[in-house]
Amino acid sequence: MKKFFNIFAALLALSVLSFGFIACSDDDDDDDGPSVSAAYVTEFTYPDGDTTYNCTYTLNFYDNKTYKGIMKVKEANYSYVDGKGTYRIVSGDWNTGIIAITRTHKANDDDKLVADPQDEAAFAVTNGSFTDPDTNLTFTKK
Repeated sequence: MKKFFNIFAALLALSVLSFGFIACSDDDDDDDGPSVSAAYVTEFTYPDGDTTYNCTYTLNFYDNKTYKGIMKVKEANYSYVDGKGTYRIVSGDWNTGIIAITRTHKANDDDKLVADPQDEAAFAVTNGSFTDPDTNLTFTKK
């Protein structure tokens, strides 16, 4: 009877420990930050001396009212955050409307973000596209 009790106690202790390990497992959803509400992309070439680079610029608008501009240089397999800030939809929606952005940081010559408070700029989106008046690049919604 004593042997049966010891086996029962050991099994009980083992089951309690297993529930403890399950309760402590890393089953939390990984939260890498806010979700992307909309993204707009443009592709262009950038001549630099004898080399021409193929670039992709993506504007990601997140559900927490922030955005990031991400530059990717294909030949160099290199990307960096070119600017970030906040946004608001003035009217309409992501396909046809007006989106206003306020850049709070921009990349310096070393591609590092530095503070850059600027005035708000607004883009008129038509059929999921808009043209940046400063660069004359057309961005299309992904």
